[in-house]
Amino acid sequence: MKLSKTTLLAVILALVHLGLALPYSSVTPYRQAGVLKFQGGASSQDIGAPDERQHVNYIGHIIDRGLPVFDPEDENLYETYQFHQPPLFYWLGQGWCEFVFKVDPREASSKLAVRSLNSIIGALGVLGIFCLGLWASNRQSVGLASAAFAGLLPMNLALSGAVSNDPLLICLSAWALAFMVRGLRYGWSFGWALVCGLTIGLALVTKSSAIALLFPALITLIASLPKNKLVLIALPAAIGPPIALWARNFQLYGDPLAMNVFTKAFVGTAQAADFIRELGPFGYWTGINQFGLGVGWWTARSFLGAFGYMDIFYPSWLVGVFWLLLIVGLVFALAKPVTDESKKVRLAMFVFGLSVLALFLRFNAQYFQAQARYLFPALPVIAVGFAFGWSRILGRRHAFLPWILIGGLVLLNIVTLTWLGDEFAMRVR
Repeated sequence: MKLSKTTLLAVILALVHLGLALPYSSVTPYRQAGVLKFQGGASSQDIGAPDERQHVNYIGHIIDRGLPVFDPEDENLYETYQFHQPPLFYWLGQGWCEFVFKVDPREASSKLAVRSLNSIIGALGVLGIFCLGLWASNRQSVGLASAAFAGLLPMNLALSGAVSNDPLLICLSAWALAFMVRGLRYGWSFGWALVCGLTIGLALVTKSSAIALLFPALITLIASLPKNKLVLIALPAAIGPPIALWARNFQLYGDPLAMNVFTKAFVGTAQAADFIRELGPFGYWTGINQFGLGVGWWTARSFLGAFGYMDIFYPSWLVGVFWLLLIVGLVFALAKPVTDESKKVRLAMFVFGLSVLALFLRFNAQYFQAQARYLFPALPVIAVGFAFGWSRILGRRHAFLPWILIGGLVLLNIVTLTWLGDEFAMRVR
């Protein structure tokens, strides 16, 4: 089968993502103790990627003994606090370690082998974002620009260079939304509806926050009926994969999403109430206070890139320029759509982004977890909005947008990788 020029360029972009994620995985320490300089030189058992140690332990547990049962009162909770997560990524990690590389993921020497799984998953996510942008806008340049924005974003590359379930959720969210948008714009077939539903179902077995996909799925279902009843296939397909997981969680923990044991385990995590008491509600939610500490500012910085355990940041001016460009693009993207199909597409994407944001705000209303990676399931929507908005601004010159993004972001990542090597070297002990 011959690929079109645009599709070939999207595949090349995905390979560039893979090629840059691997250096991020190489430069970032793996299960390495050290100090957190930004946090007063505090000692830490791991200075690499957030929660990576615990995700790796989950894979190791499956290799040794099968699926873990999470105990929020475990005396070794530091090593096991991710054991409440849905299992799909960790099953993939087990197969990757046992059958592809034949390594123990808990050994330092397995660093690149284990992390490379997410580099491939991240590249597949870039292709999903390309399809979402292409089908949502009917513009090849928007599809390519969306893939370039998300695929070359330093924080997304850092995630693809680490061990966690975030890249798989981003990938599945991108493809699920792309299938929904394709169905809304071009109609459904039996195969497309089934694949869409299964993709949503797999996302639900990857991370509990994938529940946000059910809202655009409902909009897609309502908007597609009664003209096309084939979309009804998607709903049972979506519910199918997680049924066994929800039943297991209910039996073990008393609720299908295992949120009660998660809450018990996080009692030692920084509580939002303590920060609000100290900084006030405005200071906490915006980060505008004497400490520069708060949800808004920390999330804004970590969207472009915050490395290690929120310990290495880009200069504030660079974060400001990035967000100015992003906000301008999103504002122009929200201009009035032309067709009824465009309205449906935009509504489904907007509702998904809003749902992810609501989950993020709810999480930070209880715990201080101002990490943009919790918003990254919506990265496909944000990337398409940015690309579509700037294509409108550029007008007839919109075909240059992907190349501007590729040039600027590749250069930024090259500089970042050199800088991170020095920064991490100062933290290793």
